[in-house]
Amino acid sequence: MVQAEAFVKRLLEAFLTGFGIGTGVSLFIFPLTSRTVVFNDMSAYLTSLRSALKANMDYVHSLEDNDMFTFGRTDTMRHRVLHSPEAQVVKEKMQALLNTAAKLNTDLPFAKREIAIGNLGPDDLQSIARLLRLIMLPMVGLSCLSDIFERIAEDRGWVSVPFDDAGSLSGTTFGDMTKRRAVLEWHELMRALREPFQEMADIIDEGIEHAMIDLRLMKVKKSKDAEEKGDRPKPGDPEFTEYLNQRTKSFHQRRQSMLIAWCRIKGIELPDDFFTNPEVMNNFKDPDWLKLDFDPALRARSRRQLYICLYMEFLLWSIGRRVYDLVIFAETARVAGKLEKKRLIVPGSKTLKKWVKSFFEHDQDSSGNQDMEGSDQTTRVYLGSAFTHRKDPMHLPPQNAWERFGDRVRKLAQFFSSPESVFGARVALATMCIAVVAYLRDTQVFYTRNRIFWAQIMTSIGMQPSAGQSLRNAFFRIAGTGLFMIAAWICWYIVDGQTAGVLVFYFIFLHIGPWIIINYPSYTTLGMIGPITMTLILGY
Repeated sequence: MVQAEAFVKRLLEAFLTGFGIGTGVSLFIFPLTSRTVVFNDMSAYLTSLRSALKANMDYVHSLEDNDMFTFGRTDTMRHRVLHSPEAQVVKEKMQALLNTAAKLNTDLPFAKREIAIGNLGPDDLQSIARLLRLIMLPMVGLSCLSDIFERIAEDRGWVSVPFDDAGSLSGTTFGDMTKRRAVLEWHELMRALREPFQEMADIIDEGIEHAMIDLRLMKVKKSKDAEEKGDRPKPGDPEFTEYLNQRTKSFHQRRQSMLIAWCRIKGIELPDDFFTNPEVMNNFKDPDWLKLDFDPALRARSRRQLYICLYMEFLLWSIGRRVYDLVIFAETARVAGKLEKKRLIVPGSKTLKKWVKSFFEHDQDSSGNQDMEGSDQTTRVYLGSAFTHRKDPMHLPPQNAWERFGDRVRKLAQFFSSPESVFGARVALATMCIAVVAYLRDTQVFYTRNRIFWAQIMTSIGMQPSAGQSLRNAFFRIAGTGLFMIAAWICWYIVDGQTAGVLVFYFIFLHIGPWIIINYPSYTTLGMIGPITMTLILGY
């Protein structure tokens, strides 16, 4: 008993030392919280928005010279590759933005539940995430411009028209004069929209930068001198919010310039006071090609062209207004002093209510989903709304007040009796079927000499709720035991049992287990049991 107590004491000290080292590293050396992860996601989110906006503007500017209806030839997988490199960059930047948004949505619930010392509370984090989502939606629509041109080319049969790699409009490159005329019109229209679109894109980019500065996601850039700063407000200045508001409003008011440019391209001469004088608008005479009986196909093509321009303009204006909403939120938080002093952040009242409510609800309802394991990624299968509420074939739903009272009494028993507790009882019974050998006088020596306690341990950690999953994990444990048993032989006999050599080979083979866990999560059992097996064999 003296030796046993000394061993237990050393074992306890080893565990407590490991816990202490882990706690110290997490608090003082690498203090990473869920809130820190979310703020990093938000910073990456805003940076991705700026990159996606720049890529979209580069693509819009490329339409001044390139053929927007020409696409690369299909590859062996029959996927069309966009001919324009700018369009390819737009797709890549938008995919990165969507990945960042998905990561933020995944990390946000953990940050809202965390207790920490910080500035913004759970409701503030939720509001920022919502505002970022509202900015992303019109950005996704703006990035679909190349897809719109591709659909137009397919509908009009322009995909099969010959083209050269330079997208030249000279010579006999284009076999269809309608396509040639459409491309030239788009070139002229994009040149007319270049200045207002670029000015709006620049102010949106500065608005995102201002929001990042107010939210402490980046540091303000200090100007070297007054000439560099200029007369207009810069991101980080108190006056920039109102400046952003005025610029977005002026862009919306200047939408008439785009209509005037489109009318000029189409041969429609508008008087200078057309948009302000009702008499001129009422007395305006349409050109011949705008009449219903002239050319319906030409009218449809022109209408679609105008709608695309209005769509681009509206999306760009929507992005600017959503960025302005984000700036207003950041400005309000800064003025309220939330970003100046740190305070104790606790989960919100809604989260606390959910915790208390879930404490008394044990799988009474489900979301109608079933997780399917067995691959590197978990697949969620939607089973339909009929599986949302759990059905009890032995108990009908309550119909009156007395039955509802009895149903609440039944929930008290369900609080102590759950599928998890039933599974725990199964594990305990299976484990005791082996452990009972250690408590019988006639089999104690056999139990110790043959190390039957390892069978007891494997039983307790190897059981799963379903029989099929238990069999699968049992197969992996057997395979892992066999493979790492051979590794233990190599570690020991290749150096003839010399301690220094055994440690070197042990160190090398020990990394195989974590490598399996990281690269093949579905085979975690194999990666966990292997190093344990090798360690036990070498230890004995």
